Amino acid sequence: MAGSRAVTELRNNGFTGEIYFFSAEPHDPYDRPPLSKELFTRTEPALLATEVGADIHAADLKLHLDEEVLGAAHVENTWVITTNARVVTIDAVIAASGAYALRPANWEGALTLHTLDDATGLRNALKPGGSLLCVGAGWIGAEIATVAAAQGCDVTVVEAGATPLVSALGEVGSLTTPWYEEAGVTLRLNSPVASTTATSVTLTSGETLEADAVLAAVGVAPHTEWLQETGVDMTASGHVLVDNTQRTSLPNLWAVGDCTTRKSAVHGEVVGGHWDGALQDPARAVASLLGNDIPAEPAPYVFSTQLGHEVSLFGSPQHSSRWVMRGDTSDDSWGVLWFTNKDTAPEGTAELVAVFSVDRPRDTADSRKLLAGGPLLVDEAAATDASRRLRDARAPKPE
Repeated sequence: MAGSRAVTELRNNGFTGEIYFFSAEPHDPYDRPPLSKELFTRTEPALLATEVGADIHAADLKLHLDEEVLGAAHVENTWVITTNARVVTIDAVIAASGAYALRPANWEGALTLHTLDDATGLRNALKPGGSLLCVGAGWIGAEIATVAAAQGCDVTVVEAGATPLVSALGEVGSLTTPWYEEAGVTLRLNSPVASTTATSVTLTSGETLEADAVLAAVGVAPHTEWLQETGVDMTASGHVLVDNTQRTSLPNLWAVGDCTTRKSAVHGEVVGGHWDGALQDPARAVASLLGNDIPAEPAPYVFSTQLGHEVSLFGSPQHSSRWVMRGDTSDDSWGVLWFTNKDTAPEGTAELVAVFSVDRPRDTADSRKLLAGGPLLVDEAAATDASRRLRDARAPKPE
């Protein structure tokens, strides 16, 4: 997504120069969310040319599919890119190399789900009515549990933490725990895994669970090894550090999508890893590269369909001080709001930094607008009143 969108943005903004496009995968660029959300119902790739109009074949470029970039070097204001087939000298680089699914040591035989080929392998291993052991109760684990259970599979999700979605939502993730039983999925919390095979999981407690297929859904790591020798600034986890224009610490090197962490003056630290980032980042990178006006940064955004619910997360909960319910989990729809404790906030108001919505499409739309400019001062009573539109909670500006 990030690479294809970068190419489209370059051509749409009048760039007529030569473009090289390298991809380690042999397939035309495709959309990744359907790989989990529609594993059994969509067996052909959702090509980005159709899904979002990012048609690399219409961009008049030098296309090199199935050609992995192995290294890069910055030499006298030019970049030298080394692949498994050639060496190319070019003027500027947009790194859109994404991430790869994690599979810890001793997890032999466990499948992962990040690429089109991964999806094919999982679909072949997990027949309708079979059994699945999914390690990890994050976004992907919940989505796969959803579609597998819908196919009549016996699904068990094993999670090392105390709650589902703990890395994204913290303790709020516990509010989604009942969804698993309601969807006919067995959830095992506080159950770290020691090792796996293709058909079994052994917990650190010594207990062994068996199934027809085992899926490791414990997150991803940025695919940035090829940039490490350049000296570009990176985080401890290997994400390339970028500013609000997606520019890195090195000349003529931009990075977009899953391989990045953006140091944003508006939204704080924004770690790549979600579809919306890959969609939005390239417009700012290309504007910076071409010297055009830089589009505004969107609020961090995640959308997921899981266990019978449509959920969205806007903003960054990790930048908050406390969370408050919007509605009640016994209702058909509800949400959670994260606030900071600002001493300077007028009485009755609070600074809103993130919104988690469950089956509330209007809240999803309102959150996108409210948090577009970063944390926002709201009337707390109005914001937490689920009977009112969230958009109407905006606090008046101080006189």
